[in-house]
Amino acid sequence: MPKDQRPLDDKSRSVHSRRRWLKRSAVATASAGAISICGLLSTAAQAPQADSGVPPWLANGRIRRLVTGINVQGKSFVVSDESVHTNDVWDTSLEHPLGSAEEQPRTVQLNGKTKLFFSVLQPSKDPKPNLTNRVGFRPTQGIAYCLLLSGEIQLLVDTQEVTLKAGDILVERMAAHSWRNDGTVPVSMLIVRLEV
Repeated sequence: MPKDQRPLDDKSRSVHSRRRWLKRSAVATASAGAISICGLLSTAAQAPQADSGVPPWLANGRIRRLVTGINVQGKSFVVSDESVHTNDVWDTSLEHPLGSAEEQPRTVQLNGKTKLFFSVLQPSKDPKPNLTNRVGFRPTQGIAYCLLLSGEIQLLVDTQEVTLKAGDILVERMAAHSWRNDGTVPVSMLIVRLEV
């Protein structure tokens, strides 16, 4: 009788069963490992790149935009504070040189001069600007687009204080304002100003 057709004794049957179990276990483990690796690769392919080069506040295609203006009493205030699409942050025209918001009690003529610069605002020292002491208040001469690049800062206008964070943009329109950095590190901004 050929060897592979002989009946197995108990000891041989036990060894044979263990071998079969080990083979099945090895195949199952390899299959599970392959499925896990494929799952990880699939998840990694779907997950956004952590270092894509796009700032997190810009990745979703929207940005927080604040707009200042001057009310009928001549006081500076925040006209709007909303999330807008990054492809349509703000528009001006010859008819509306400060933009289309209605709160423009006076007519202005921009002279065509522009200035682009960076500003670094150090932590505020005492006396810190507030709505009562008005330390550092000054009007913007024209319109300025202020993009906060890092940190968090307080914008003070005549009627209120508003917190801006990295990724927020302020459209400053002829309004008296001041800044207060309540943090412990400098805050950076990119500013483009169109002057009157």
